[in-house]
Amino acid sequence: MGEKIESTQLRVPENMMDYIRIKSDEMGVSQNSFILMLMTMGKKIFEMEAVIQIPKK
Repeated sequence: MGEKIESTQLRVPENMMDYIRIKSDEMGVSQNSFILMLMTMGKKIFEMEAVIQIPKK
């Protein structure tokens, strides 16, 4: 059996929801999957488990 899934409601500003719709459509994934991807990436950055390289100009 897989991980227990919780259902929640998220209030998102309209412009952010537009971004989520556009980007998830471009990637061919659901909006939920896209939001979970962003949350996972954000968690790694927050917990300093990811390295961010800023391109030089």
